[in-house]
Amino acid sequence: MQLQIFNHKDLGQVRVIGSNENPLFCLRDICEVLEIGNVSDVKNAINREFEGGVDLIYPIQDSLGRTQQATFITEPQLYFVLMRSDKPKAKPFRQWVTSEVLPSIRKRGYYLNPNIESTLIAELKDSNSHKDCLKRENENLKDEVITLQRKLLNLYDRNISKEQERSA
Repeated sequence: MQLQIFNHKDLGQVRVIGSNENPLFCLRDICEVLEIGNVSDVKNAINREFEGGVDLIYPIQDSLGRTQQATFITEPQLYFVLMRSDKPKAKPFRQWVTSEVLPSIRKRGYYLNPNIESTLIAELKDSNSHKDCLKRENENLKDEVITLQRKLLNLYDRNISKEQERSA
């Protein structure tokens, strides 16, 4: 499971692991974005609401490079936390997750910040343009090589003809 970090300029970051079909969200990050101070209370609420509760613990690197055990929640558990929260950041976070992040993951298999995505698209267009230019240059060079090979062959034929005349 590869860790991805989703950043939002106003909300902060959320670490996500899992697959496109089954993303898992770092509970601590969700609580920080929603300005919920007691992660244990949220974890207990999830445990009461969902059979099986929260038992998805994965090792991740913290900002100091240390390995920490982090609790991750499923998509339904994320919705549960988002729908229950009355914190000021809950609504914009809910809207961002439900209207941008998750639809993008479902449609494309990934989510990119729109600014990064437009930059990547521009770079890809530039790269394709450069590739087309190199293809044209390669074709021109092939034509030049063929022309030079023909000239060389003509010179060789003339040289052979002269050698044959001398020996006759």
